[in-house]
Amino acid sequence: MGFIYWIASYPKSGNTWTRAVLTSLITGGLKGQLDSLSEIIPDENSGSFYAPYLRKPIHEASNAELAQVRPLAHRAMAKQTPNFLLLKTHSMVAVHHGTATITPDVTAGAVYLLRNPLDIAVSYSDFRERDVDKTIALMNQSGRELDRPRLGAYEMVGSWSENVGSWTKPHDRIIVTRYEDLLDDPPQHFGKIVRFLKMDVTEAQLAAAIEESSFENLRAVEARAGFAERPPQAKAFFRSGRSGEWRERLSEAQVAKVVSANRELMKRFGYWLDEFDDLTRSAAAAG
Repeated sequence: MGFIYWIASYPKSGNTWTRAVLTSLITGGLKGQLDSLSEIIPDENSGSFYAPYLRKPIHEASNAELAQVRPLAHRAMAKQTPNFLLLKTHSMVAVHHGTATITPDVTAGAVYLLRNPLDIAVSYSDFRERDVDKTIALMNQSGRELDRPRLGAYEMVGSWSENVGSWTKPHDRIIVTRYEDLLDDPPQHFGKIVRFLKMDVTEAQLAAAIEESSFENLRAVEARAGFAERPPQAKAFFRSGRSGEWRERLSEAQVAKVVSANRELMKRFGYWLDEFDDLTRSAAAAG
């Protein structure tokens, strides 16, 4: 039996971009289509992994019933390879309905991707065609479960701080990478991920995979060939990919809601700005 390396993140934090780079490296190129991402690095909540262990159709199973069979599903996933399997997840590391969200006995390690929650609020709102204030409320919601796909399992995502905090405790089998660092220097930081995963890749191969997986190229491929992971309500999966867009899109009140709820981890990962001190004090004083 093999083991799982998790490609983990809170939603809209660079998970799909990272999967595109890794898929390009594994397959020798995306070949003008994106649906190979879910074949090479599938989603942990894929119903095909859970269905064999349920006594009813998966869409009729409760989250508690899915949690009970999750370890069996994870072990079945790991059995697909004699070595290592890469799996995507948005779940936080937790025990939910009495079962670990990440099964430890088949886990080799994880790549954890994080992003400024202010930019997530913008990107996530556009992605779901959702009001920004509603998105911020969901990002700050403790113990949040993502909406389930009809034929899939659920993911225990938690709040942004819960998700980030659960994955970023010191551990030699977890590499933590900021989305902003991937934008600033893709070869350096994707290179660290590739070396962590012990992939035999040359600098030229990595450069080609990064180029093929640029946002411009991914948007062009999506426009031409589609992308099965795009929600029906979304205009596009790959939007702008920029850092700092929150300054153009969020009001002071919205910024205050995000930073007040996530102060500790924003400071820890370099997202806190001096201006947020005055902003949070003003927000607190206003009630």
